[in-house]
Amino acid sequence: IYDEPGWIGEQWRTTTLMTVPAGYWLHIAAVGKFFIARDGSGIGVWPQEALTHAWVTEAVLGPALSLALALQGVFCLHASAVAISGQVVAFVGESGWGKSTLAAFLHGDNWQFVADDVLPLEVGEEGTTCLPNFPQLKLSAAQQWPLASPQRLPLTAVYLLTTPTVQNSKVEIQPLSPLEATLALVRHTVATKLFDKQLLTQHLAFCSGIARHVPVKRLAYPRVYARLPEVATAVYTDSFPNKNRDSILPKH
Repeated sequence: IYDEPGWIGEQWRTTTLMTVPAGYWLHIAAVGKFFIARDGSGIGVWPQEALTHAWVTEAVLGPALSLALALQGVFCLHASAVAISGQVVAFVGESGWGKSTLAAFLHGDNWQFVADDVLPLEVGEEGTTCLPNFPQLKLSAAQQWPLASPQRLPLTAVYLLTTPTVQNSKVEIQPLSPLEATLALVRHTVATKLFDKQLLTQHLAFCSGIARHVPVKRLAYPRVYARLPEVATAVYTDSFPNKNRDSILPKH
């Protein structure tokens, strides 16, 4: 299914994924072998000897777990996200475009950090639900989602960040068409290169379903720290137009 370099352990490594009747074998050079059950219910790990433990953890919580979840109908967005009043607002965009910076700025007071890099989603009778209890490799233990907090939260909106610039004169939010929204969600899903044809079809239907029921919008703003309060106001006002914004803006 896949035979290309993958970024694991701070470098590109030859990565292959093969399918067998019982599931999938994922091999990452100089890291180890990983078996993912056909139904995503389990992951077997055979690390290479004398290996840095962090590399195995990254492989398990990255491609292996993302594929296992997808096989169970849970797809992971490459996104940063915050929860406000028990509802999640997510930010997607290319690496380095400001997702984590924006989420980190929003965190505090009534804004709770949900994801720094990976946001698992599932679609059911209750709509689109986020599963925040996913290990965020770039965050410390203290920054992870609290076990005592709700383990399922509704997704209220997704914002697609535009190309960074310091020249934007104002903060702008524009809705995407259903097709544009679907393509944005597809593009910013983790580990899609590991999906076979059947899973790719399921994933496209999954993203299309979200795009029909969850607002997906383009967010343009100057990448100037002093303008982030203005961005926060715009995002909250757009996501929750009927709520008082003054009581929820983060204090910095």
